[in-house]
Amino acid sequence: MGSLSQPIIFENSDVLVQEIELNKGWTWISLNVNDSDFVNLNALTKSLKLETDDRILSHSPSRLETYYKDGSIPSNSTWSGTISGNGGLSVSKMYKVKFANEQSLEIRGNKVDISNWSFQMQQNWNWLPYPLLGNQSTNEALAYFDAIDGDVIKSQNLFAIYDPLNGWNGTLNYLEAGKGYMIKSSKNQSFTYPTYLGKPASSKTISPIENETQAKIANEFKEYSANMNAVVLLPEGFKELFVYDTNGVLKGKATNQVVNDKELSFITIYGDTPETLVFYIGDGRSKKETTKTFSFKNNNVLGTIAKPVVLEILSDNVSVFPNPFENNLTVKVDVIESQVVTIQLYNLTSQLLYSKKFEVKIGSNLLEISPKVATGTYLLQVKMTEGSVISKVVKK
Repeated sequence: MGSLSQPIIFENSDVLVQEIELNKGWTWISLNVNDSDFVNLNALTKSLKLETDDRILSHSPSRLETYYKDGSIPSNSTWSGTISGNGGLSVSKMYKVKFANEQSLEIRGNKVDISNWSFQMQQNWNWLPYPLLGNQSTNEALAYFDAIDGDVIKSQNLFAIYDPLNGWNGTLNYLEAGKGYMIKSSKNQSFTYPTYLGKPASSKTISPIENETQAKIANEFKEYSANMNAVVLLPEGFKELFVYDTNGVLKGKATNQVVNDKELSFITIYGDTPETLVFYIGDGRSKKETTKTFSFKNNNVLGTIAKPVVLEILSDNVSVFPNPFENNLTVKVDVIESQVVTIQLYNLTSQLLYSKKFEVKIGSNLLEISPKVATGTYLLQVKMTEGSVISKVVKK
């Protein structure tokens, strides 16, 4: 086709393609092109592998769409609910979607005209769509948001808090195309993204984020539709922060970062129902329980950059040796009263592999266990009346 003197000329159309990665579990998404199939969810998702109870949620007003899969008569399979009953999807909405299968959704259409796009923000929490084609720093994307000290923006796994002196600080360093966000505003306001962010990058515009990366949501947290956040100051010598429920299930993790010459942890905590949670801290070798317990509350934020949650360690009364171990592992436990101590071994995905109870007396106790596990790294939890301690152990 064509020649050196008469090459074939290709011209692009105005149709853009957006590919949205969908988790197995929940995903917060935004749409940045106008697809004509938004009004027909069955047509829009015909390429997806769908299952009964796959769902789509929107907010303000709250709407729900669910999928029914008819295994005997596939043509009867369909989406139904208040989203399709009210015109379908929109680039003016952020959606929380839940799918049984990990896959990607491809949509096509004209790009969103940012100069004519606006979002009516209410006081407190809002589901904020992000219709821009490229990633932009949080401070740049929210340049026209009238922020007040303590306002919060969060994604499914990251968040940032506004500080009048330093702007937005936290784990959410930039907004990503295709992702959905929640933002807490101190007042009602009409919000727009800067119009220059919708134009092709040039020397006169802010270049989109291209080479930076930020953390993706871990697989074990994709099952939760909701989260809460905390800004935490760890004791000296500790850089890792974890949250566990009373059954030892991990509900959040973070590492320290420097803000205003102070090391803080910005942690996202996952859940769907109220429950008691405990902060643990780590130094890269072991985890220690702290004295701080709290209840999960959807969209709650504990602490601020100026006044973070301050953690204190429970008394250090457990040691484990040898580590790494071959067959037998000795756990030294110091207690202030006779009691029953439970020793449990988990793999790194929180699956319980070994559990044994011991009756111990006041003072030092040497407890020996012989877990039959493969070579690898594990978490050893010692539960006592005083609390529990988690240590990382290695089987040779």
